Amino acid sequence: MKSASLVSVLWFGAAAFLLGAENSVNFNNAVPFRTPGDRLVRGVDGQPLVGTNYWVQLYYGSALDALIPVDSAPARLRVPATVVPGTWSGGGTRTLNGFMSGQTVWLQLRVWDSTFGPTPEQAQSAGGSVARSSVFSYTIPPLGSAPSAYFMENFGGVSLLTPEGAPPTLSITSTNGIVHIIFTGQHTIEASEDLSAWVSLGSQSSPFADAAAATLEKRFYRIHDGDTFSANLVGFYRVHFGVGYTFLGNHLRLPDHRVTEIFPAPPNNTQVFPFNRYSYLLLTYTDGLWEGDDLEMRLWPGDGLVVSAVTPFSAIFAGEVILNSIKDLNAGFSLTSSMTPQSLPLTGPNGLDFPASNGDQIFQYNPESGGYLFNAFHGWGLGGRQRRHSTCAAGRRKLLRLQAVTGDVGSPAISRPIVAIRITPSFRVKTS
Repeated sequence: MKSASLVSVLWFGAAAFLLGAENSVNFNNAVPFRTPGDRLVRGVDGQPLVGTNYWVQLYYGSALDALIPVDSAPARLRVPATVVPGTWSGGGTRTLNGFMSGQTVWLQLRVWDSTFGPTPEQAQSAGGSVARSSVFSYTIPPLGSAPSAYFMENFGGVSLLTPEGAPPTLSITSTNGIVHIIFTGQHTIEASEDLSAWVSLGSQSSPFADAAAATLEKRFYRIHDGDTFSANLVGFYRVHFGVGYTFLGNHLRLPDHRVTEIFPAPPNNTQVFPFNRYSYLLLTYTDGLWEGDDLEMRLWPGDGLVVSAVTPFSAIFAGEVILNSIKDLNAGFSLTSSMTPQSLPLTGPNGLDFPASNGDQIFQYNPESGGYLFNAFHGWGLGGRQRRHSTCAAGRRKLLRLQAVTGDVGSPAISRPIVAIRITPSFRVKTS
């Protein structure tokens, strides 16, 4: 019964949006998002929050420090007996006045106990609980796009805390190679190149331009004020494309996942080949414009594609780090990568615990030789040219091409930075 009710809610949230306007967004968190993640509203105890006294409003704007509420009335969290706690009712189409298709808008969700006031500011002044999500980006799709194009894919959930206990959040932008970290107030910023060892960059105000980023291949950021850490991590990494083919994977939640926005102006005659489980699609950059099979094609976190360059170039990926997610790999061929930007062996005590079944094959492209590193599972383990040294790494040479076969359901692997469990007939890769 619960599953049926959830399906009904998801279907209604998407179907009701078919009447959306050109400059609109689907203000719902109970829809079938394309990317994994926790998008629930949670209470102080970390559990999904319920209660119609909790109101949820969407704020938007072109400047991070000048967001305004949409014209529509706030939505409300559901009654305590709901089968979908942590979601709201009364959402749907929200018009983003002053913006149009193709523009990128900053969005934020604010949640508060309305018994303390009709706005989050009034509720906070009266001592009520208030929550503000991380500011996230949203690119308005062209009119007539599929309903899923209007989902708030970059929304990462929000936790309701007392005003003094709410952790700060971060956003990141990259313009002409300059990286800016966006937040509210004055905070101590820490940086890491491996998500493990962190160094302090001192107390900073927003927007913080990291001068050292210009000479680094990758770097990640968090806030660390005493015993308080930011609610999320952000970061960037660079990918260098040589002449020929490069297998590429996306390891971050980006401001815009469209391939044409990830590579807005590559060298002329650059081509990309996304894989759709059965065949390759093609996009070509010619005379300042992209053309090809699907100009709205997106490279979601954990997905992969092939880039063919006739002239070397570099690209920077900047976005939010996904630390807890699940990715399904269907039986057959897939181009996939780790959602978390770390390099790990596929097998071994500190690896991915790849749930190989008899007949599985793994191909890693080697751009230097133009060939593949090959591993196959024959019932006793993975064997091949790189038996226990194949890695799923950030940036170039980290993309895996997996051929999965139907098998029995296996037990979840032990907790690792990236762990995997076997399901039938697909793989489900979980990062935590």
